[in-house]
Amino acid sequence: MRSLKLIISSSMFLLFVFCANAQKVEGKLTINGKSNSSLTLETNSAVQLFKEFKLQEYKLGFSFDANRVTPNIYNETVVYFEFITQVRKDGKLIKEVKRAQPFPYFPGDMYLAPESFDFIPILASIDAEGELAGTLPQGKYNITLAVKPINAEGAIQKVGFDFVLRRRPTR
Repeated sequence: MRSLKLIISSSMFLLFVFCANAQKVEGKLTINGKSNSSLTLETNSAVQLFKEFKLQEYKLGFSFDANRVTPNIYNETVVYFEFITQVRKDGKLIKEVKRAQPFPYFPGDMYLAPESFDFIPILASIDAEGELAGTLPQGKYNITLAVKPINAEGAIQKVGFDFVLRRRPTR
């Protein structure tokens, strides 16, 4: 009985030590410095929205700190992240995409390219078969972008943005 208590006690101590020394990542995603934004689009074109992100009219910011992350063999602190995109139209989930391969980042502040997430391909695929391919139908769109650390505790605050399209152009 005494040895069982000793084993349980040492197991609990090891668990406590492991949790106290766990890798921790904290940070946030933003669009133009905000965690939620409403965009005003001039057209119903998914390609135009992509262009506005590429020209940094809408800057996709990513910042994080990493504590107790074991450096790699080059003494670099690298954290791998999974990228998740959710697109909703009129409150209904159109699609959620989780990137198959995690991507490495160094801690700090940076801007991400819109291609880091899948919202443009998802939006461009709506009505892709129609005459106005790449042109979004009217409605209220909500996009949520999330980054999840792999093999680390903590979280990255996700970012959301929305826009309303009233009417798409006709020919």
